[in-house]
Amino acid sequence: MGETRGTGPELNPAFNKTPTFSVSSENNIFKSNKSSAKLKKVAYNIFSTIIFPVGLARLAKAGIGKVAGIFVLPAQFYSKEKLDVERKESIALIKEAFPNISTERKTIETADHVKLDTMEIINEEESAKPPKEQKWVIFMNPNGVTYEELMPLTANYAKDIGANFLTGNYRGVGYSEKSPSKSKDLVMDGEAMLQYLLHEKKIPPENIMIHGWSLGGAVATEVAALHQEKGHAVKVCNERSFSSLYKEIKTLIPGLGPLAAPLAYIGGWKSNPAKAWKSIEEKDKIVIFHKKDTVIDYEASLYKKAKTAKMAPADRALKQKRKKLKNKGENAPVAKTHAQDYKPEQAIRLRREFDVTQNYHMGPLTTAYHSDYLQYIAYAKKTLGIHTKTDF
Repeated sequence: MGETRGTGPELNPAFNKTPTFSVSSENNIFKSNKSSAKLKKVAYNIFSTIIFPVGLARLAKAGIGKVAGIFVLPAQFYSKEKLDVERKESIALIKEAFPNISTERKTIETADHVKLDTMEIINEEESAKPPKEQKWVIFMNPNGVTYEELMPLTANYAKDIGANFLTGNYRGVGYSEKSPSKSKDLVMDGEAMLQYLLHEKKIPPENIMIHGWSLGGAVATEVAALHQEKGHAVKVCNERSFSSLYKEIKTLIPGLGPLAAPLAYIGGWKSNPAKAWKSIEEKDKIVIFHKKDTVIDYEASLYKKAKTAKMAPADRALKQKRKKLKNKGENAPVAKTHAQDYKPEQAIRLRREFDVTQNYHMGPLTTAYHSDYLQYIAYAKKTLGIHTKTDF
């Protein structure tokens, strides 16, 4: 138990250029490799060559998409050497701290033939069960973080939730190939990881939750929304993410946001998790937010959008009244006649203070913030249908 599988004597296997799993054409929900799609692309290429302004506009759009991708996903600048060290240290730490958790590196190929570097975090007790009974969580990273850095965290989640985890790097990050030029590329990465569980591991979709943090929250929500068959819906946990990438860029970049946001959108960065969120049932989704998040402004957060989108006129009127009274220093009336059922059912409001020594985020949800963490674990287990003796 606890032995790291497939990692060699140095606990740090080389990236495997031969994929463990490739998304097949019949499971390619984006239809990116169908003959009709290829023919359309060829025709568009010819048209762009003949009509010079069209070709120039297309070239400009592609260039904007590539440049925007650099800013949206800065983890692309992490050196492979640094990640090799990080991976080795994380695997060694997991072996020491979590005797019932093992790791195994996998190469997964996306529908558009991009090889991704991923890692399984295996809860040995869970993996001993038949595939149809196993519970899995796919963890999607923030924009400036790699799976190597978060392996100890996901191992802790795997232990406390009682599930297996699959995590990995987006295209362009570390050993994952190519680089993203539009938001759909990252969704294809997340979709490939899900397809691996569905078709290689034979895990039922209802036994899978996709947990995404920040940018990963947007990816997780959009991927989960593609798999909402009644009774077999993939679950999602959206941790401190935005309602739309357009709004996030607009609020995040002082002064330049109103210019950068439409440019990124034109370049293909059109992520809109708030729209995807609506298609997922309340019982199948968790949202985590912080009103003072230093990266995801509350006004641009998914939680704020999900809440306000469901507010009735009476709710809005009461909210305005409460806000005015609060500004005057008076006590706001209790919403006795309004159940506030517009709020997401499984929402966790983080209240910990931001540590100014951390230069990009407040850090992931960890056991250091006990009540928040326990609430997350409880929601995750409930959403996945995991029951233990202590739950009764």
